[in-house]
Amino acid sequence: MDGRSVDGTSPGERAAGERFPGERAAGERAADERFAEALADSALRVPVGPAPVEGIVRRGRAVRRRARLARAAAASAVVVACFVTAGLQLRAEDTHVVTPAGPAAPRTSPTAARTSPSVPPVRTSPSVPPVHTVAPGERVDAGLGNTMWLTADGQHVVVTRDMPDQEQAKRVLDGNVPTGTVNLRTFGDTDGALFTGAYRGPGRLARVTVETGGKTLEAQVVTLPGRPGWAVYHVATAVGSAGSAGSGSGAERVTAYAADGTVLARLDLPQSWR
Repeated sequence: MDGRSVDGTSPGERAAGERFPGERAAGERAADERFAEALADSALRVPVGPAPVEGIVRRGRAVRRRARLARAAAASAVVVACFVTAGLQLRAEDTHVVTPAGPAAPRTSPTAARTSPSVPPVRTSPSVPPVHTVAPGERVDAGLGNTMWLTADGQHVVVTRDMPDQEQAKRVLDGNVPTGTVNLRTFGDTDGALFTGAYRGPGRLARVTVETGGKTLEAQVVTLPGRPGWAVYHVATAVGSAGSAGSGSGAERVTAYAADGTVLARLDLPQSWR
């Protein structure tokens, strides 16, 4: 053989640097192996530590806490909003801000409230008449046709029906009625008797009882405006309920009371005066 290659060329005729296909493949594999070795060597030089499990867990817990706090804050805001709404509704109801469905009821004006009738005096019992305040000289019906009045200078005046032209006056403030005492004057005829008298003292007279014939009569108290320091009373009884004219007063005891039931004065009449 002449040493030619299969392509008809001899080794001497090949271009410089030209190799057969088999020779090129072997060179590439060698290069790949060297590159892989270099990569493996580089990988070995990289430090490898344990996985950061604890850090990941901590970050997860922090995220969950922030989520719980956010949910709690949102719930608190809802509760506060509910309380604020309820408080506004209550304040609206208290101040009558809510408009009623129907027409508003008429309201009483302050003037009407001031001009309403005054509350009557408190009585000790249902049968006790309230104190009657009169002006000086104002006539008062004392019962059985008798009339009486009080004067500004302290006189207790009585006019009976059988003597309509005669004023029977008795001064209260000139010493006839000592302070802290109650007296009795009786006017009677065939129809009955009038028991009347005056109390003088620092207390305010509110009630007077007259005991006669085994029963107790509630008298009407009459006084002047302010605190005059005295007041009178009167009560009339029909014939047969007390002594008749000329047979004594018929009364056994007279008791004067304050509004709270305190006894201000008492007059016990002796048997000879009854």
